[in-house]
Amino acid sequence: MHPTRRTRAAKAALLCAAMLWGGGFVVTKQTLDILPPFWLMAYRFTLATAAVSLLRPGAWKRLDVRALMEGAVLGGLLFLGYLVQTFGLAGTTPGKNAFLTAMYVVWAPFLYWLTMGKRPKLDHLLAAALALAGLALISLTERLRIGGGDALTLLCSLLFAGHIVGLVWLQRRLDIDAVLLLQFGWATVFFWIVALCSSPPPPVKPEAIGALLYLGLVSTLLATSLQTIGQRYTPPAHASLLLSTEAVFGCVFSAIFWGERFSARTLYGFACVLGAVLISEIGPIGRARARS
Repeated sequence: MHPTRRTRAAKAALLCAAMLWGGGFVVTKQTLDILPPFWLMAYRFTLATAAVSLLRPGAWKRLDVRALMEGAVLGGLLFLGYLVQTFGLAGTTPGKNAFLTAMYVVWAPFLYWLTMGKRPKLDHLLAAALALAGLALISLTERLRIGGGDALTLLCSLLFAGHIVGLVWLQRRLDIDAVLLLQFGWATVFFWIVALCSSPPPPVKPEAIGALLYLGLVSTLLATSLQTIGQRYTPPAHASLLLSTEAVFGCVFSAIFWGERFSARTLYGFACVLGAVLISEIGPIGRARARS
């Protein structure tokens, strides 16, 4: 394929992944009325892990003890991130959940600083300040208190930022099939443990089957695969910028399919968070162009 067409296809794959993730917020919110959070996520990641095993059986042969240990950490971060996000979604709206989750793009540079010694640039500091302003507009009440669901979602964005940093480390040694299998597999193990400790397996009602298939095969497996393929042929700054539109898609889908309505203050907060994401990603693009 011609390099220009390949780049366009890669960017389209990233945008499609963001759209699929955005739709997952509404589907998860609706399915929480049918299945408990632990079991919803256990079924979701079981489907994703089974699909990877069937489609890429050779990935099992590339795993060693070190990979399993590192994968446990990566899968643990993924498990905690999705778990906290799901509980946060139960206490807030899909639109807020989507925008606050997208703040992982802002937190990631600071985690890189702590783990790899790469000091954040000025644009990262400006993005963090703008994100905090947006967080206040979206989540703080008149008594300057943050809701429980919004606080959990903010914590989930930090966990996802940690997962991104861990993913960078693991991808240095393993191919994408092995990385997908490790993180999905360990997340499945962790979710089944907490689910079995919380309650007996609930019956899967017919109305939940479609949602589980979407969350497990589309929003988890397909979207992550599209992300991986897209990032392979797209500069990191451009890739993160495209993936950050997940928040916009989540907000739009929430308004269309869930009937969510937003106040002017909340919309201003959304604009601040989106602006923070754009600043944190456009800055590296500008520096790359200046060097070239």
